[in-house]
Amino acid sequence: MYTKPGPNFAWHVDGYDKLNPYGFPIHGCVDGFSRRVMWLKICPSNNGPSHVASLFYDYVISNKGYPRVLRTDCGTENGTMAAMQCYFRGSGNDYQAGLNAHRYGSSPANKYIERWWSFYRHDRSTWWINFFKDLVDRSVVNTASELSMQCLWFCFKDIL
Repeated sequence: MYTKPGPNFAWHVDGYDKLNPYGFPIHGCVDGFSRRVMWLKICPSNNGPSHVASLFYDYVISNKGYPRVLRTDCGTENGTMAAMQCYFRGSGNDYQAGLNAHRYGSSPANKYIERWWSFYRHDRSTWWINFFKDLVDRSVVNTASELSMQCLWFCFKDIL
């Protein structure tokens, strides 16, 4: 249990895999205090530690700062990002400094980003999931074909 006294105190990070069967994994981060979406990126993979870490690093640079606490699930893709956060906060003199700057936990317990994914599923992604499923069911797209998947990526990555 922790409190969120203000913006940038805790960022909640997670990947969204519901569109992954169609080649569109998403990675996102939400501020725990304001519920502001820090980043939401469609990427070729949200499972690679270096890719996830680069999303975090790019946002830290553009934001000119990092959170006091970073919250992720226990996925292997989060290890590099967790290490970066602990390094950034290594010289702090508060309870959340050093190794306490990152918190692992179960994905369902990461409630702020999970709530955002619920909103996204209800408001946006269900339509896309049904659209892509229909393309597959009508044999317009073959998810086993690299060419089909690249065509989907080319046509829809900027729209999604």
